[in-house]
Amino acid sequence: MKKLAVLMFMLTGFISANAQTVDEIINKYVDAMGGKDKLASIKSIYMEGTSVMQNGAEITQKMWKVDGKLMRREISSSMFNMIQIRKDGTRASVPTAILNP
Repeated sequence: MKKLAVLMFMLTGFISANAQTVDEIINKYVDAMGGKDKLASIKSIYMEGTSVMQNGAEITQKMWKVDGKLMRREISSSMFNMIQIRKDGTRASVPTAILNP
């Protein structure tokens, strides 16, 4: 039992000695993405993703964003489609939901 306690203490010390701080992790990520200046120069972005619900239904989301000017989001599933558009940080149109038959 005593050997197990010593082994656990040694493993805990080894793990904590190699731990990184949040700032170190973020800085390594920023460097891997090209640096702060490169990330700050990004003015537009497109993202797309699919989620699978517990019942097996898929929900797909697409989003386009232009820095400080425009955002468009499309969400679609087997039950509905929705489009949301925002301009200059304000809502340019009410989200439109179209139910699929």
